[in-house]
Amino acid sequence: MLKTAPASWQDLLDSRFKNKLQYSTPGQAGDGTAVMLQAFHSLGGKDAGFEYLGKLQANNVGPSASTGKLTALVNKGELYVANGDLQMNLSQMARNPNVKIFWPADDKGERSALALPYTIGLVQNGPNSENGKKLINFLLDKPAQSSVSARSWGLPVRSDVAPDDANFKAAKAALDGVKSWEPNWDDVAVSLSADIARWHKVTDSE
Repeated sequence: MLKTAPASWQDLLDSRFKNKLQYSTPGQAGDGTAVMLQAFHSLGGKDAGFEYLGKLQANNVGPSASTGKLTALVNKGELYVANGDLQMNLSQMARNPNVKIFWPADDKGERSALALPYTIGLVQNGPNSENGKKLINFLLDKPAQSSVSARSWGLPVRSDVAPDDANFKAAKAALDGVKSWEPNWDDVAVSLSADIARWHKVTDSE
């Protein structure tokens, strides 16, 4: 088992992580795509991010279509490092006691996390649209938002809601000192196919 979490992105390039590191594949898993976007953010842009991911491939076990399956491998010590999402990992830690959450720092010492949104919408001209609107309003009202952490380890999207349950406190503690950010999703959508193709090229995983 890994005794101390890597402090920075550069630490993950160390040879001690060879075949002990794995992240889900961009374009196949949303969390894997998030790793790619986070690399762009933390390494200073796409070119630097792709250069880094190319180097990181020397330690990467290989492709994984599932993020959730990596947790058990870390718990057993088969992997030292894997990506995940906060909601999922917090819910898994009771069953996987050897798993810990860490956020590697960039060259300026900043630790950051990409906030992936859950979205909901109505199908245009779909049936039962009024009931659909009621469902959306229900999910976004204060009672539902106040219970989302206790029920599913989620975080409320409303700024006027601050749950006081243990799950919410654990999530906030895990994010202490970590800066949350979001990309321009319209820009991401425009270049995503090309970025995934470039990821395959730089990691030699075509």
